[in-house]
Amino acid sequence: MPSIPGAGFTREYAFATLPPAGRTTFVRVPVKVLLLANVIDLGTVRPGTTFPKPMTAEEIELYRRDFREVQLFYWCNSSMKYWLDAHVYVDETMYRTGAPRKDADERYRRLPAANAERIFAKLIEKAGRFEFDAFQFGDDWGDQTGVEIGPEAWRRLAVLAS
Repeated sequence: MPSIPGAGFTREYAFATLPPAGRTTFVRVPVKVLLLANVIDLGTVRPGTTFPKPMTAEEIELYRRDFREVQLFYWCNSSMKYWLDAHVYVDETMYRTGAPRKDADERYRRLPAANAERIFAKLIEKAGRFEFDAFQFGDDWGDQTGVEIGPEAWRRLAVLAS
């Protein structure tokens, strides 16, 4: 693969070694996706807010369809050489995040907290039944003031995954 800029000295890099003449290289990257389908931000709940219904199977299927479209995007835009082999796992548990308001309905307070460490540990446990080389976690729980998972929790997860 030529280096950037393409003029002058170029080289092949190990992560993109060209195949022998007359052959094609394909890359299949297995990805496990954990979709938390029902997370309620208690900071947005006001008195009298109707308790939400869980996502329907049809709504969850929209997410699955989007992942299939992402797979096709990468496949087509890589000249059919990169297959993002995504397997979507859905956790339909109703979770809460954010600090509950004092006037929030008791049903909201009884929901289990969307504890990122516990949920990631669940993902590692499920993924442990399959071969994998790495984990990548998206950590966006609506908390814009600090990290959800601190260094000690990441270390515990790393031990669990090894």
